Amino acid sequence: MRLSHFALPRLGATLLALAPAFFFACSDEPTQGPLDASAGRDGSAPDSAVPVPPRDARADGSDADRDPCVEMAPPLCSPTRTFGAGVPVAGVAGRFASVTPNELHIAVFDADDAGTTLRVADRTSAVDAFPTGIAVPFPIDSTGASLSSNGLELFVTQASNARRLPRGGAGQAFGVPTGDGFNFGSEGQQFRGPVALDNGGFFLTRVGVGPGQLGFTEIAKKASGYEQAVVVLQAELLNTSADGTKVRAPTGMSKDLRTLFFYDEESKASKMAHRPAVDCPYTTFVSIGDRPGAQPNATCSALYYADPTTGAAMRAELSP
Repeated sequence: MRLSHFALPRLGATLLALAPAFFFACSDEPTQGPLDASAGRDGSAPDSAVPVPPRDARADGSDADRDPCVEMAPPLCSPTRTFGAGVPVAGVAGRFASVTPNELHIAVFDADDAGTTLRVADRTSAVDAFPTGIAVPFPIDSTGASLSSNGLELFVTQASNARRLPRGGAGQAFGVPTGDGFNFGSEGQQFRGPVALDNGGFFLTRVGVGPGQLGFTEIAKKASGYEQAVVVLQAELLNTSADGTKVRAPTGMSKDLRTLFFYDEESKASKMAHRPAVDCPYTTFVSIGDRPGAQPNATCSALYYADPTTGAAMRAELSP
């Protein structure tokens, strides 16, 4: 998958890691109007030298002339609705790290003498309290961890390197952290805060990003392994702060892959970034308050996050 107000870059393949900062000037307004379907992807005027047949002249009746980045249906996570007050997640003690979209598996960091231990708990129904869960018996960074959508994989960082931990089933222990199949040059780069995506890929927040650059990268799962995703150039509101010290770090993604949840370390606020379709730029940004680690459930009817003071796992219902 792929991720303030910004220019309309051509949907050409551009590696996130190499993408320059392509953007409009920053604005305090949370939303941007719909994309101008009359302009090219690079913001230029359309090429009038190549006439486009009217839609009713197409032999196959296709919509080939329709701009794919004009929103045709509302996203799963509505930008016009809000989440209510959060309540503690039953049975969970520790600092919230991750929850699966079906709300059956949760990961939290337990404080201990050595620093932190990651613990994963599984339940069979979303109305039940979580059990104590099992500890991950390997040293991992305390800067974040994320469960795959089925709860059978953990994405973490270990000494700032991306790692994956598999297991055979719910309630079972996780295997040894591995970077096998990570064909994206992870060694030599430093990361934190993995965020697993419903399509099998994941986000990684970069450590040591330059001022005004995109502070994270997206990794796609392919048959040959995990590779850096080719995505649309992103917006300024997703770049790091001007001094390079504060990052807009991804925390979750909706099941339809159209709404990115991220934490703005500069404003100390969680935000939602919406796009009209996958592979299109994000055009609408909405603040949802100070809710670190915000992650939606599968229907976007509830939001999990860490209490900003204690780090405890919280759950907020979508307001009527």
